[in-house]
Amino acid sequence: MIIPKHIAFICDGNGRWANARGLDRSQGHIAGILNIPKVLEICIKYNVNIISCYIWSTENWGRSKSEVTNLMNAIKTYGPGLADTLHKRNVRLIHSGSSENIPIDVLKVINDAIEMTKSNTQGILNLLFNYGSRAEIVEAVKKICKDKIEPRDITLPFFEKYLYTYPLPKVDLLIRSGQEYRFSNFMLWQCAFAEIFVSNKYWPDIDKGDIYKAIFNYQESKVKS
Repeated sequence: MIIPKHIAFICDGNGRWANARGLDRSQGHIAGILNIPKVLEICIKYNVNIISCYIWSTENWGRSKSEVTNLMNAIKTYGPGLADTLHKRNVRLIHSGSSENIPIDVLKVINDAIEMTKSNTQGILNLLFNYGSRAEIVEAVKKICKDKIEPRDITLPFFEKYLYTYPLPKVDLLIRSGQEYRFSNFMLWQCAFAEIFVSNKYWPDIDKGDIYKAIFNYQESKVKS
């Protein structure tokens, strides 16, 4: 059985999930956060030990002030519980993205979780928060220029060392929720050869059945190739 080593999720549709239930969009963000450890547990049972979750892009800061505030509050409220859950499951949390614009108290929640789980070995949850792939690539180029690297020394493996996600392996399977068929500036380098699965469900409803279908499709594709 061919199992992807690294599954990435574009966690889309939290607001629409809430709207469909007559709830405030903030409830959708809470439901989305609470679904992360459930999805992680499912993936680990399928022997997938690295998952990346795209929960907030650099473009999302342009949303309404109330929605931004509600999400930040949700992270401060539910983030420590998520960190405790990861720690109990021996899962390490890492953050891929920029620290710019993130409120200090929210950044502390993220950094505390990273510190708490840094020695865990069961799996990795890569949280893509305040992340944009094009900005990541531009930032990598700037760092290479700053380090005065000779052009002849810039190979594909070398360049990857300057990305937010290094040293994580490439993404094997990309799962997007929310019925949308686009990358949304997500891990463009890392997903260059990833298989893609799109679910009609919103992120808070993604469950074992969706992940099984995605992995099955991945296996079918690999067998055909």
